[in-house]
Amino acid sequence: MSRTPLFGRELYEAISQAKIVLNGAVDMAGTDRGNMRCWETLGCGALMVSDSGVYPEGMVNNISMITYEDAESAARTIVNLLREPERLQALANEGTRTVRTVYSKRAQWLNFQRLAASA
Repeated sequence: MSRTPLFGRELYEAISQAKIVLNGAVDMAGTDRGNMRCWETLGCGALMVSDSGVYPEGMVNNISMITYEDAESAARTIVNLLREPERLQALANEGTRTVRTVYSKRAQWLNFQRLAASA
């Protein structure tokens, strides 16, 4: 099914109703990961399935998210997760907890203050 593009709150509403969000990094990033979709997905309560690489703090394969190596393993991983709804939900819950603690507004403010003080 095709639908029109979503932005802003409509996008977040759609993500919050999803079980899984498939994320793909851009090749120019090398192995570094952490695009905006990571925070949007985890913050909205969906499970992020994304390509393997080096992710920001708290975004850990098989703990707060799931990674894949190629298109075939992504499809296989998603099918398996849909067959294990308890595991899927537990991973999604941990991803949301991670964003709400490691990347809380307070944590962001403290990190900003440290950065500003070092300039």
